Amino acid sequence: MARLKDLLDIFLQPGELFVADAGFQIRTILGSCVSITLWHPESCLGGMSHFLLPTRGHAVKRNELDGRYGDEALQLMIDDLRARGVNPE
Repeated sequence: MARLKDLLDIFLQPGELFVADAGFQIRTILGSCVSITLWHPESCLGGMSHFLLPTRGHAVKRNELDGRYGDEALQLMIDDLRARGVNPE
């Protein structure tokens, strides 16, 4: 994928996620992992995660969420969007 002009380029490794405005190009390469992308067209905010496993298999405290797990990566992304004023509903 070519780098888009005038955008900051973010490349995600497994277990990472990134939430930001439209000034960023977020990309990754997937093998056996999965990615979630979210975009809010009115606020021009969104994000991407690159996770390895669907779930950890047991509940953890909110401050222990880990981007390597899909359910936790999604929660972290939603929390970041909420912190920037986006209602995920």
